[in-house]
Parts: sequence; structure tokens; C-alpha cells
Amino acid sequence: MESFKPYTARYAVLPVENIDTDQIIPARFLKTTSKVGLGEILFSDWRYNDDGTPNSTFVVNRPEYQGVEVLVAGNNFGCGSSREHAPWALQGFGFKAVLSTYFADIFRNNSLKNGLLPIIISEETYQKLVSADAEAAGEVEISVDLASQTVTLPDGEKVHFPIEPFAKYCVLNGVDQLGFLVSADEDLSTYESAHAARVNTAGLVLKQQSPPSQEMGSALKSSRKALQHSKRSRRSLGILLPSKTRCSEDVRSTPPAPHCPKTPLMHVPHQMRCCWERSAVPNGTILRPRFALNKAYWVSAKHLVCTRICGR
Repeated sequence: MESFKPYTARYAVLPVENIDTDQIIPARFLKTTSKVGLGEILFSDWRYNDDGTPNSTFVVNRPEYQGVEVLVAGNNFGCGSSREHAPWALQGFGFKAVLSTYFADIFRNNSLKNGLLPIIISEETYQKLVSADAEAAGEVEISVDLASQTVTLPDGEKVHFPIEPFAKYCVLNGVDQLGFLVSADEDLSTYESAHAARVNTAGLVLKQQSPPSQEMGSALKSSRKALQHSKRSRRSLGILLPSKTRCSEDVRSTPPAPHCPKTPLMHVPHQMRCCWERSAVPNGTILRPRFALNKAYWVSAKHLVCTRICGR
């Protein structure tokens, strides 16, 4: 990656919003891992007709835009799937920067890692560039200075653009993230030689875990029994209560543990605390948990057996 130097260049306008990476470079061209020739297939489905001949109406195929180095595009440029081939294709065509009111995050990161500068501009600035190009297509120029993070418009106005400090450093110096680490190898070695390792895991033997306590063992056994019983009936997500049962509390309240006040027949373990709502059925009432991490199962009116409903 080459280090960045300020430049002045002509630009082309592609006033289309939501240009995704599949429009920048179609997926059928992603088999290659080489950057060579990708500029020829940039915007392939737009640049070429069905018979393979160039589409003379597409902006970068028009004679007045030959040799442009900056692309001004609509909002949300580079959305869609992640593919590093997208900035490769733009650079292969000759673009050094893309200006838009918004870039998709993955495309912006991929561009910065490859030295293609994604410049975010305001809607007002975007409209100025579009208007200037409409008056003199392919002839107007802008200047880009990364050090000061400014773009000089055709009318001489300078606008500031944001960029992450680390990405700015890498683009200015022509290094990627791996190159940055390699360049700091000497400093890293100096630091490591002057500082002993704080944690030495060499020869570390893990202690054997102690067996579970008697209380925990009893809880595990109870959970296993409840799980085995729950597998026997999976017909409903409600708990059937006898129609004679009176609910003394609001059915949307949280039933306390260990017993539910709604019925003396229904044992409610601690794990079953949750919010309830009631539904009427011909032979009883169904209380359904509004928030259930596990399932509640069908229970007969005579033998009211409950399973764990939620783990809260």
C-alpha cells in the first residue's frame, strides 16, 4: 500500500443510493484472490450490455469521465455482503477516494485497510458536487488532503471529514494493520526484555474439581426427576386447574414459592416463578406463563402435576 499524498483530481458522479457490493463487483467474479484485472469488471452489470459491449450511457464509460480519480456516490454506498474485492475493483479502475453521505461499516473498514479513502460528506456538500458536475461534466476538480482531513470543493470551499485516528495513520504511512505491528517489532522486543512475564502458564496443572455438595446433589437429582416426568406429557403449554378453584390473586401476578395460593393442589417450586395469564376452557382454567424459558405441560384436573416453567 502506497503512502497517501495530497492530490487534486476530477470526479465522476453516480447519483444512486444503496449501491451494494454485488453491484460494485458481482459475486461471480469473486473466485479470484488476485487484484489484477478487477478494475475492468467494476460495475460490470451496469458498464456492459448483455452482449458484452460497453454501455455508452454509463457514467464511467463516457469520454468526458475518462481518467477520473474520485467517485461521488449516493447515500449508503457499499452496503450488502462483505467482500474485499469491492475496494480492490474501485482501486483497479483508478479511484483513490469515494465521497458519499454514508458508507456501510464493513465496506468502509475494508477500504481503509487497502488505502482507498471513504470520505463522508454532508448532504449539502453532496448536492454542491452534483450541481457543479452537471454544469461542467467531467471537468470540475476537487482536492483531498488527509493530513488536515479536508476536501476542497470546486468553488474553493474547504470541508472537513471524519476518520479514525489509527486508520488515518495507516493510510498516511502506507501500512496496513499487520505492517503496523511489524514496524513496532523492535519496540515490542525492547519492552518484553525489560519486563518479566506477569503470568507464566508453563507446566501449570489444573486442580481437580471437588465433588458437588450434598445440597447441590439433591437439587440435581430433583431436576433430573422433573425432566424425566416432563417428557411424559408434551401436549400443551398450559397448566390445567379444576374449575372449582378460586384465584384469590390477580392471575398476572408472580406466584410466590414454594406454594401457589391459587390452588392447594398445585405445588410450585422456586424455578416456576414467572408471570401468568388465565384462559378459560370447558372443564377448567389454564394458567399460561407469559415469560417461559422452559415448557409447561398438560395436567389432568384430578392429578395436578407441574413441571418446571422458567429458570428465573
